[in-house]
Amino acid sequence: AQKLWLAIEAALPRVDVVDLEKMPQNIGDRTNPLFHLANVPNAESCHGSNLTRPLDEIEATQAQLKTLRRKLRGLEKFGEVKFIVANTPAQRDVLLAAALNQKQRRFEETRVPGFAESPQTREFFEQATSVFAQTDNLHFCALSVGGEIVATSWNVALGTRLYELMIGFAGGDWSKHSVGRILNLMLLKWAKENGYHYLDHGIGDEAWKAENCDTHVHLGRMVVARTPRGRLALALSKLILRLQGTALYRRLRPWKWIVRRALQRN
Repeated sequence: AQKLWLAIEAALPRVDVVDLEKMPQNIGDRTNPLFHLANVPNAESCHGSNLTRPLDEIEATQAQLKTLRRKLRGLEKFGEVKFIVANTPAQRDVLLAAALNQKQRRFEETRVPGFAESPQTREFFEQATSVFAQTDNLHFCALSVGGEIVATSWNVALGTRLYELMIGFAGGDWSKHSVGRILNLMLLKWAKENGYHYLDHGIGDEAWKAENCDTHVHLGRMVVARTPRGRLALALSKLILRLQGTALYRRLRPWKWIVRRALQRN
């Protein structure tokens, strides 16, 4: 693996820092050679659901399953509850508009940079929706209550694996009904019935993944400096991380978000 990477690096322009992140130990049923180069653990891991087991065992992996089913029944008082799979351009447009709005709402709620700060992310989903639909790799689903889209899941299918790249759910009164988790429960059942073996929820150590996923994939990372400038950059990066871990930084972080939003409006 070391010889392989050195050969790759030799063919590239000279760099100050090499940073290979998010490296799994295996890719499918093959060993990932670059994983052996990892010198630090990746900050976050991957999570997913094994769909090769009976459906009742899959559903049993969901935290507070009885409460979730009770909430699902409770949604029926607001109107017809539907699990929607977009199969036409018009359906995909409706779901995409809802998904992007729901994701932006969540960005603002958690006070992290959103589509305004990263317009290329929004452009990716707008273009990829059409591209992957044309190749039959897109699986775009939603939970509808009384005709209103209250949760969305944007997925790409590859073989028997389904990769969830973006999820969204409505806020306000809908949030107390756990509509995002209800959609995930429906998606697990749909994916199982349609021959998928694994639902990959992607990278990120959010609490809901730890509680509801039965598979956790640890990732490796290689970070090395190749020049004095690179060593200085890594030292500054470590210093910034230490500062971000202080109580003072955590108190100031919400104010940074508020100031940034105010500047964007002006």
